[in-house]
Amino acid sequence: NFSSSIMACTTCGNGHGAAEDHTFVYVNLDQISDEMKDPINKLPIYEPMELPCQHTFSSSTIRAHLKSKGECPLDQKKYKESDLTNVSPALKRILDALKVLCPFHCGAIPQGINRDQLAGHLKTCSLFPIPCENASCKDLVARSCLKSHVDVCGETPVPCGNTSNGCTAKPLRKVSGDHAATCDYAQVPCESKASGCKETLLRGKIAEHNSTCQFLTVPCGNTCGKTFLRKDLASHMDHECEQRKISCTAGCAATMKACESRGHNCVASLRGSLSQAEVSLSTVQKQLADTRLTAHSQLQAKDAAIASLEEKLEALVAVLSKTVTDNNLAKVLTDPASVLAARRGGKTAPPPALVVCGNLGCDKSFAASKNHGFACQYHPGILRMRNSKLDYNCCNQPDGAAGCAVGAHKADE
Repeated sequence: NFSSSIMACTTCGNGHGAAEDHTFVYVNLDQISDEMKDPINKLPIYEPMELPCQHTFSSSTIRAHLKSKGECPLDQKKYKESDLTNVSPALKRILDALKVLCPFHCGAIPQGINRDQLAGHLKTCSLFPIPCENASCKDLVARSCLKSHVDVCGETPVPCGNTSNGCTAKPLRKVSGDHAATCDYAQVPCESKASGCKETLLRGKIAEHNSTCQFLTVPCGNTCGKTFLRKDLASHMDHECEQRKISCTAGCAATMKACESRGHNCVASLRGSLSQAEVSLSTVQKQLADTRLTAHSQLQAKDAAIASLEEKLEALVAVLSKTVTDNNLAKVLTDPASVLAARRGGKTAPPPALVVCGNLGCDKSFAASKNHGFACQYHPGILRMRNSKLDYNCCNQPDGAAGCAVGAHKADE
């Protein structure tokens, strides 16, 4: 009779505590003489020990008796445990030769075996109870049944049935069903199968699939409170939902919910749009007036330049009329400088002094006598830094660009 907490004794085969006596199954116990039995427990003597009074007992029983009584149980003489001595080897051989049976009735020794040989038999006995290979299992099973027990033991780690899909878990057999019900590598149908989805996928991929499954029931994105299959959601939100945003179809620019369109006052909306248009028109008109003023100013400047040019041309004609005669017309046309020198008494006029123009963008040298209203091309504005680059504020052209205005040179001061 074995319990899950007491192992079978490897000496006698029975389950008992460490301080308890061995119990053997003797062949013909009733035929063993009383002289070979322990006077205390009435069983054949095992590991015999002798007191000075020459009474023989089993080692475990007499030691326990001496500790409690301190005397021989037969003649009541006082002794201590240290008074015990070993019996003769001959007596020990006789006692060890008593025949005993396998306590598990394995059939290997039907006629019995010497008592001192039983421990060797128990090491190979097919019915000897040994612990399960799984440390967490408390069962004791016959040695011959160990493999079959491990094959059904609830504490045996078993591979998941979804190893071909990539699962490497080895749950205990007793919870393998629970693991299979939650394994991320199990093939399962889509949760929206009833709605028409025919996909079969790994359980661990369900969340990813649900994010795009067209047969999943989802709420309206316009928060109208209704739910639809994802494949029908766009049509509802764009064409049917009362909470969708729509524009007025009567011509105004108002945007509203579809449920609000029936009470929409389009005239008021048109008035608001008209007011905004009037403001925009006023802005455009002001910009146009400013543009006209600028153009007028530029036109006046050009008219003044033309008038100045005409005056200079008239002055030039007057000079030429006094210098050119019928006799030297050809000379004037080919060498006007020598004709003018002859008019001055045969002396050639010295070259005029040159000065550097101070207008922005020009930097040319000029003679004051040859300066006129269209001699210089320059920028009337200033250089400025904008967007990390230099440009002219008068025309937005980059530094170094040709001048945007024409006028007279101005001496650099």
